[in-house]
Amino acid sequence: MKDLSARFGVLRDGVAFKFTSRLTLEEMYKRLTELGLWHWYERDSDHWGYYISASPMPDTQIKILIDPDDGHFALNLKFVSEAPEAQQQFDKLRRDILTCVLPAIDASSPTPTETY
Repeated sequence: MKDLSARFGVLRDGVAFKFTSRLTLEEMYKRLTELGLWHWYERDSDHWGYYISASPMPDTQIKILIDPDDGHFALNLKFVSEAPEAQQQFDKLRRDILTCVLPAIDASSPTPTETY
């Protein structure tokens, strides 16, 4: 989802994964809160239903939800930064998701997918 505005000093990027887990969203929330990597929030919306989210930095959001189309879990990262080290920040967030977040919530078979 790279955005050409990076050439103007703003990097917009994103990544998403679909996965299965033996945990419920409520159990994932509890585990991620205990992990302490970021502050997680329980949310509810007309569009997504119940989901959990975190904002590791300004203008950046991670959501974990149940995809209404297929019932799988989905993790979506939307990233926006004007910082000179924006690409490194995005790379670290992606690495943290793959090495800390997904294992903590017992994610099985995470598969890259389109961002939401």
